[in-house]
Amino acid sequence: CSIGTIVNANFGSTPGSAAEKSVDNVGAVNVACFGIGGTVSVGLGAGDYVSGGERYMDKGGDRLRYRLLKDQADAGAGTDWGDQGLTGATFTAHTPVTRTLSSNGNQLFNIDGIAYPAGSPDGTYTDTVRITVEY
Repeated sequence: CSIGTIVNANFGSTPGSAAEKSVDNVGAVNVACFGIGGTVSVGLGAGDYVSGGERYMDKGGDRLRYRLLKDQADAGAGTDWGDQGLTGATFTAHTPVTRTLSSNGNQLFNIDGIAYPAGSPDGTYTDTVRITVEY
């Protein structure tokens, strides 16, 4: 299996006065498996700016808290998506998404998200989250 297309998470524009912004399908990971069927786990790491068990995006030292959530199609929908139990895990308080895949084909793993911009200065915030695929 391999990671195909990655759709970067994008929460769009939200004023710093908003308490939160929920986005379904904020990002996605396409996993391609050929000649191998069975269980596949996709984990999302903590990101570069994790603090106190929470993910943050950064803009020149300013931080904006956010969550990456399991999609409605997966067990644990609406809960934080982590990488517990996977090699090199960094966000171990939360589990990966596990599915059974056929031996040939692509599987899209949609990511839901919530950003908490209240009190954060306007601007573009970023983070880098490692994706781990184990099969």
